[in-house]
Amino acid sequence: SHHAGRVECVAFNSLRDLVASAGADGRIALIAVDSGKQVNAYMGEEEPMLSVSFSPDDEKLAGVSANGKLLLYDVDATSRDPHLTLQHNLSRVTSCVWSPNSKLIAGTGSDGCVMVWSATSGSVFTVLEGEATATCCSFDVVGKLLAVGNVLGRCVLYNLETAERVVELRGNASPVVAVTLSPDNGRLTTMCSRQAIIWDTSSGHKIRTYDFVVDKGGEFFAPPNMLRTSVAHSGTVLFDQESEAIIYDMLPIEDPLLRSFYLSDTRTITTGSGGYRSLMVWSAAGNTAPDKFHTTHDAITSCHFSLDDRLVAMGTQDGNIVIYDVQHSETVEVIAAHQNGPCRCVRLSHDNTQVLSCGADAKVILWDWRARNAIRIYSGHFISIGACDIAFQDNRVVSGDNHGMISVWEKDTGNGVQTLPLAHAGAVLSVSMSADGTTVASVGADDKVSIWNVDAGVELISLTTAIESHPLFCSFSADGSKLAVTESNGSVMVWNTIVGCQWYQIPGAHRGKVNACAWSFDCRRFVTCGADSVMAVWDAESGAPLHRFHVKSGPLTTVAVSPQGHYIAGGSTTGTLSVCSVPQAARLVPEPSFLYHWLASKDPKQAMPLYARLLASHPHLPNIQDAQGWSLISHVVAKGNAQVAHIILDTMPDGCGSLGLISAVPFAIQTRVKYTQQDDEEGPQGAGGSMTMAQRIMSVSPNA
Repeated sequence: SHHAGRVECVAFNSLRDLVASAGADGRIALIAVDSGKQVNAYMGEEEPMLSVSFSPDDEKLAGVSANGKLLLYDVDATSRDPHLTLQHNLSRVTSCVWSPNSKLIAGTGSDGCVMVWSATSGSVFTVLEGEATATCCSFDVVGKLLAVGNVLGRCVLYNLETAERVVELRGNASPVVAVTLSPDNGRLTTMCSRQAIIWDTSSGHKIRTYDFVVDKGGEFFAPPNMLRTSVAHSGTVLFDQESEAIIYDMLPIEDPLLRSFYLSDTRTITTGSGGYRSLMVWSAAGNTAPDKFHTTHDAITSCHFSLDDRLVAMGTQDGNIVIYDVQHSETVEVIAAHQNGPCRCVRLSHDNTQVLSCGADAKVILWDWRARNAIRIYSGHFISIGACDIAFQDNRVVSGDNHGMISVWEKDTGNGVQTLPLAHAGAVLSVSMSADGTTVASVGADDKVSIWNVDAGVELISLTTAIESHPLFCSFSADGSKLAVTESNGSVMVWNTIVGCQWYQIPGAHRGKVNACAWSFDCRRFVTCGADSVMAVWDAESGAPLHRFHVKSGPLTTVAVSPQGHYIAGGSTTGTLSVCSVPQAARLVPEPSFLYHWLASKDPKQAMPLYARLLASHPHLPNIQDAQGWSLISHVVAKGNAQVAHIILDTMPDGCGSLGLISAVPFAIQTRVKYTQQDDEEGPQGAGGSMTMAQRIMSVSPNA
C-alpha cells in the first residue's frame, strides 16, 4: 500500500512508465508502472490531496489539496517538499491545468477567478475574473486561450495575452465538469452531468447537444430535433467529444461502493500524450438512496457543511462534535466538546479549520478541530446556550441562552461587541447572523421573531405578526436579502429584509413541526426538515417545491445544505445523519430544456401519457431547474407554447403544490450586488461607502 488511506486521484506521465497517485493522507506517491514499486513520495498538507497531474514535459507534478492550495513538485528532486505553494488570496483552488509548454499553470478558484502562475517562479502571470465558482479549465494547443467552466453551466473563453473575454457560452444544464478546445480552436465542447454541448467558438452558437437521459423504457430514444442527440440508456456511457463517438454499456454496475461514490457524478478521463483529449463517463447506475451514518452517540442536535462540500460538522446530545466526510462516508474526527449536557449548535468557519459550538454547560467555544484544542472560550453566559452562529466574513459570532440573552463577540479576539440581556422573555431557540455581522435574527420561546442591529443594540423590526403559530428556527440567506422562519404548524415564512415585507408563506411544507432550515450559498434554494422525517428543497424566489427526500430515519432535528448545493444532510433524534445527493436525484428525469423540446416535438396524445408517468414519479417535475435557473415552466412561458402548457396543466393532479413561475437568480458573493447606492452626504454609510445590512433593513423598517 502506497497511502495510509484512500486514493483520491491517479495520473500517468506521457511515456506511461510512471503513475502518480494522490491520497487522503496528503501525500503524492510516484510509482513505476512495470514493477509497481514506489519511486518517490512527496509530502503535502494535513488535508487530503484531491488531484494530481504531470506537466506535459513530465518534469513537474501539480497537486490540489483539500485546503485550497496548489502544490508544485519537481519529479526528479531529492526533496519531498513542494518547491512552490500557490493559492488564491480570498478563495480556494478547486482544480488546475498545465499550459502546453509546461511554463504556466492555471488554477480555478471558488470565487470564480482563475489565476495563472509561472510554474518556475510562482509569480502571477494574469488573473481572469469570473462570476461564479470555477469548476474546470483547459488551454488550447498553443497556450494562448483558456476555456473556463463554472457551476452555473457556463463557459468563458479568455485571451491570456490581454485577459479579455473572447466569448461566453451559456447552455449546460448543470455545473460544467470538463471543457475541451479542438486543435484549430474552431470548436469547444462543454460537458456536465446532464449533457455535452459542442459550440462554434466564432459565432457562439451550438452545433450539437448530446442529452444523457436515464431511460429504461426507450421513450426518449428519438431526438427532439436535428440539433440534439438523445443518449437514452440505463447503464454506463463513454463519450468521446473529439470524434463524437458514444460507447454504451447497458449493464449497470452492481457494486454499492461504486454506485455511491465513483459513479455518483459524471467523470472525465484525460487521454493522449498532451492530455488534451477528455473522455466523459456517464452512468445511470448511481445510488439515489440517502447515505446514512449511524453515530454511536445520542440524537444529532445540529449540523453544518464546510465550504468545499466535503465535510459536515455535527453536534450530538451527549456533548460531542463529530466531523464527517460525506463524499467518502467516513468519520474524520470526534471531539468531546461539552460536559454534563448536549452540544446544542455547531458552525464551521469559512476556511474549514475551526468549529464554533455551544452547549448546556453555558460555554461558547471555538475549536481547532484537527488538533481537538479549544482556541477560544467566549464568556458571558451563565445558563444553557441554545443557539450560536458565525458571520460568513468570519469577523463575529453570536449566541443566545435560556434566559433570553443574546451576546455578540469579535471572533478573533473574543472581545464583546454587544449584549442584549432582554432580547426575549424566554429561551432563545435560534439565532442567525448576516454575512457582514451587522445584523442578527432571533427566535425565542416567547413566540417572538426579531431582527437586531448589532452595533446599535436595537431591534430593527419584529416579525411576530407575520407568524401564524409558534416559531422554531430562523436562517439568513448568504446575501442577507431574505430570512426564513420555520413554524410548529408545518409552515415556512420567508421575509424579504430589503423590501421589508413578507415575501411568501409556504403552508403545509411538512406534516408537523418544521424544525430547521438552511440556504444554499448561491441563494437560489433553501431546504427544510421536519418531524415527518422529510427533507424538502424549495425555490428561494417563488417558494415552489423542487425535491422531497423521505429519509425514514426518525424525526429530523437539523438540516444543512452544502454551499454548492450538491448534498443535503439531516440529523435525527435516533442519532442518524442522512445525506442525499441532489444531482443524483435530478438526473433521473430529463433536464428542462430537453424535456420541453421533446414535448414540443411530439403529438400531444403521444406525449401526455409519458409525461403523466414521469409526473407520477416526480411530482415537482415542472419546477426542477437547471444550472441557469430555468425550469420546464420557464421554457413554456418564454416560448409561449400553448401545446406544452396544456400538457402540463392537464396532467397536474390535485394538491400537487404550486408551480414556480419565477426562479431565483444566482447570487455570487464576489460580485457584491448593491441594493442601494447613495452619496456620502445623503445618508449613513458603512465601510467603503455602501450601506450595511442593518442600515438597509432600518431604511424600510416601520420601527426605524
